[in-house]
Amino acid sequence: MVTAVAGVDSVINRVPAGGGSDAATNEEMLTIGPAQISHRERAVTPDDFERLALEASREVRKARCLPNRNAAGRQEVGWTTVHIVPDSEDRQPVPTLGLRRAVQRYLSDRADATLVDQEHIVIGPPKYVPVTVEATVYAKSLDLVANAEQNVKKGLETFLHPLNGGPDKQGWEFGRDLAASDLYALLEDIEEVDYVASLELFLGNTSSGEQVEVEDDALIASGTHRITTTVAPENK
Repeated sequence: MVTAVAGVDSVINRVPAGGGSDAATNEEMLTIGPAQISHRERAVTPDDFERLALEASREVRKARCLPNRNAAGRQEVGWTTVHIVPDSEDRQPVPTLGLRRAVQRYLSDRADATLVDQEHIVIGPPKYVPVTVEATVYAKSLDLVANAEQNVKKGLETFLHPLNGGPDKQGWEFGRDLAASDLYALLEDIEEVDYVASLELFLGNTSSGEQVEVEDDALIASGTHRITTTVAPENK
């Protein structure tokens, strides 16, 4: 408590605090400004819902609107589901209850009355597709094996992060697939790595070969990678 209140001895916050974020940059305002002109503070189309969800809190980094999708994830006319991704370094960022409620209130104030009255706006986390990479990597020398394995795992976790990964380091778009070819150059660009002998993608313990297909409402995320690091005979 900041100031004393008569009859109140102490206060406990049972829900973690959240919502803090940096001010928008000039580059971000070039996107936010035209979007505000386009939707005019009204949530009508899926694109409107997504843009307004981003405006509802600076903590929201990505949003995906699924029209006619109910709280159980099934098709039903008159419902709208919005998946939001909060600003987080977690492998699979999940919005807090407070953030979900804040976004829901913001959208309800701007949505069609038939949706608001029936509380048919659902805010939740996206589906994540955690990808495990199994690879055999050759280090440039025996004394670099440990560093090579550590940096390969770190590189994969960074590249597969839903918000900060991807080829352009801007995160993964909803529904974007992953190919093994995206990872070869990444790993071979690591200083301690000589070359990648083999690489396979897994969903859990099930092999996905060299391609992972992602549904429109899902995002790539990092799994727990299995890396075998050794040294080519000529480098021993």
